Amino acid sequence: MNPAVDLSLTMPTVHSAPPPTTDPRPAASRPPHKPRVWTVFLAWIGAVIFGQLFALMGFIVAGIAMGVVLGFQGVDPAAIQNRVVEIFQHPIVALLLTLVPFQLGMLAMVLLATRWSPEPWRDRLGLIPSSGRALGWLHLAMAAAFTLSTALMSAIGLSLFLGDPAASPISTAISDGSWIAVTLTAVLLSLLPAIVEEVVFRGYIQRRLLARWSPSVAIGVSTLLFAIIHADSLQHVLAVVPLGIVTGLLAHRTGSIKAGMLVHAIHNAGAVGFGALARLLTPHLGDEGTGFVLIGGVVALGLVGLPAIIALTRRAESTEEPVPSNGMQPAVESLAS
Repeated sequence: MNPAVDLSLTMPTVHSAPPPTTDPRPAASRPPHKPRVWTVFLAWIGAVIFGQLFALMGFIVAGIAMGVVLGFQGVDPAAIQNRVVEIFQHPIVALLLTLVPFQLGMLAMVLLATRWSPEPWRDRLGLIPSSGRALGWLHLAMAAAFTLSTALMSAIGLSLFLGDPAASPISTAISDGSWIAVTLTAVLLSLLPAIVEEVVFRGYIQRRLLARWSPSVAIGVSTLLFAIIHADSLQHVLAVVPLGIVTGLLAHRTGSIKAGMLVHAIHNAGAVGFGALARLLTPHLGDEGTGFVLIGGVVALGLVGLPAIIALTRRAESTEEPVPSNGMQPAVESLAS
């Protein structure tokens, strides 16, 4: 019989292939991809530039159109320029030519940037039904009362130390325009900025920042960018900060910008209403009496709206329960914290 053959000496050695270089961790345990945020700041700069360009083009187109119309009416060419300047100084015309093109320019830039997003544009901008905490109309109106109160209080306080800010088309339309002009101003400010600015700042900007940063940082940065575009005066910059924070919280808590749009609209309409009230009361009560009435109204608004803000800022208590013995996880209503 032949002796046993040691197969380990006769078989060739087989070298195993090196392990793959891919991440061996399960997909669920890998760190999530962090989206870029520099694109948000680039889009914000582009939105401001687009807004300024649209406003400039609005003045140029309106001036040319007025000049052509006046020329056909037989107005002396030397008087056309003075007539156009006079028309531009009308409160409503000045408001339309400064506010509307700027807002539309910002919206155009953000919609253009949204085309490169893999998300559907409604989801990317937050134009979706609320998915978090449900808030009623009364709650939102109270929140708007608080933002309006803090805005007016900061504006009044700064004006005592810095003096009244320079007149703007909005303040001119309220203080010097007809009551029709005041009404049109309230309607315009309640619609256009409430829609456009919420889409830009709480929709496009804040939603992307929330995907990368904590809620407090994301809301703070979006509010800062929101305040910068209102830099016609220091009073205006600081006055819009509470509005930016509250609408940012609403967008974060509800998962949608629709609630913030309503608060923004009520806030702007209320600001015009306070200006009109001051104009109405001053001839009867004088500056001092009107000031006392307005300050009392501001304090009352703050007290009315404070409970809504406390409820909004309070962190939701965890409703999670221990996993039952059958291994099934109970459904838990999730509130954004």
